[in-house]
Amino acid sequence: MTADPPPGDWAPRRGTAPGPELPPGGIPMPVGEPGSSSVGGLAPRAGAVPGSGPCPATRLSWDNGQLVASDAASGRSVRLPPGAPRTLICYRFTRDPSKEAKKKGRKAVHGLAVVDADGLVLADLPGEWPTGLGYEFAARNGLKFHAWDFTPIQARQFLSRRAPGWGILRGLPVRPPPTRRQRIARWALMIAGVVCAAYAIHLLPPHTWRWIRSAVMSVADVLELKWLALMVSPLGAVIAPAFRRIDRALLGRRIGRGQALAAVDRSSGPRIAVNGERLEIGGLGPDRQAIRLRNHRIDHIRMLLYRCEDLKGLLILDRAGVPLYHFPGRWAPADVNRFAVRHGITYEVRDLTRPEYATLANATRDASP
Repeated sequence: MTADPPPGDWAPRRGTAPGPELPPGGIPMPVGEPGSSSVGGLAPRAGAVPGSGPCPATRLSWDNGQLVASDAASGRSVRLPPGAPRTLICYRFTRDPSKEAKKKGRKAVHGLAVVDADGLVLADLPGEWPTGLGYEFAARNGLKFHAWDFTPIQARQFLSRRAPGWGILRGLPVRPPPTRRQRIARWALMIAGVVCAAYAIHLLPPHTWRWIRSAVMSVADVLELKWLALMVSPLGAVIAPAFRRIDRALLGRRIGRGQALAAVDRSSGPRIAVNGERLEIGGLGPDRQAIRLRNHRIDHIRMLLYRCEDLKGLLILDRAGVPLYHFPGRWAPADVNRFAVRHGITYEVRDLTRPEYATLANATRDASP
């Protein structure tokens, strides 16, 4: 299979996605001028959000007819079987597409996906990858190459279409969990900071304290640092973990009663609940606000808990069997059954074949990768 010829400057156009591997409505990114790529492979030139972190230590190479994705930070390496990878897709999207975000210069999220013939993602490698060199690498090894701009929904649809054996290589060092001594020292510093702040407030004369508070708030108003100051303050550092634990405890209690539903392996992922006679899904968009299925009553939808080889997940389908939402991950069958029985939702557990899974994953309207 040969690569498509590289376009010069792609004009924004919609609905021209070739084949099933791209969601409809994608906007092609301009592909850079092809440069001299190294025979040793392909590497990113910046992080997933350029300028906000280190460059990932990931690399794509070709060895004995196999595409190899390696992660030097974790020492992990994935060898894809011959014929499995068909397309390399450089993608980018902005989590918040609002006008306010554009005024503030919200940066896009970049990545590279290795896609098979069914349009399923074999490997996801976050980072800003050079499009010109990516085209050369793909053409030299008999792959197709595309560079695409996605909306947030299209990005969620695309990245949730995991192939069996899917993996994500971030190429960033993983911080080890803090030891017991480090946790004790952190709590001691936070408590000492709160005590010192209270003591300073007590000693300062009232008029001096009012002047300092006025000066600090004036600067914060100008620089819009109110929330940042709250997060880094000792009081905020003490309260935030407590609120997270309380939130997880309350969520677990609601799941135990069949009032809510969440994936076992994604505590901060989407949460499903029922509001009136409509299903409510929270945590999909950048603002984490709940989305209600206004056009689908709970008695007009059904849930499919699936397994396809090593993949597991939850699909929400309408009455006609059209997939509305796709949530990859581990969902406890007992929790899903309890939620479905409580609200009268049709519920099914099935082992899907690869063609069945590919058809449903490619047709979903929204997802949470």
